[in-house]
Amino acid sequence: MRANVGNLANYEEEVFVKGVYEVEVTKAEATESDRTGSEGTTLHMTILDGPDLDSGEPSQGQKIITTLWHPNAGMKDGGKFAGRTLRKACEVANVKFDETGFDIDEFVGAIFNVRLKPEEYEGETRPVVKAFLPSA
Repeated sequence: MRANVGNLANYEEEVFVKGVYEVEVTKAEATESDRTGSEGTTLHMTILDGPDLDSGEPSQGQKIITTLWHPNAGMKDGGKFAGRTLRKACEVANVKFDETGFDIDEFVGAIFNVRLKPEEYEGETRPVVKAFLPSA
């Protein structure tokens, strides 16, 4: 059976430009890497404000996802980079943490800024969160 959907070639992936975007976390969930077994927290975010996309379309309403890996000794640097990144994300999202951890659900509804950079991965350009920044 044929699906009659015309002009599919016109639907291309939106490309983010390098810049700072204001985001709201709409969903946060625990995850585990299939490859390494590392645990992490995946944040689903909606763009509230930021530079227009490469196509000239506004970025508002676009969705991005990033995973905050929980530090562990098996990481290249013993987890230092992952720990710093996770701590900064908790701080800008006002997620309380202590020596035992944090509540993943506290990320939901948080508004903060992220620095995005488009990067090529397996032939596809995707927005990668490079930094977590406080809202202005």
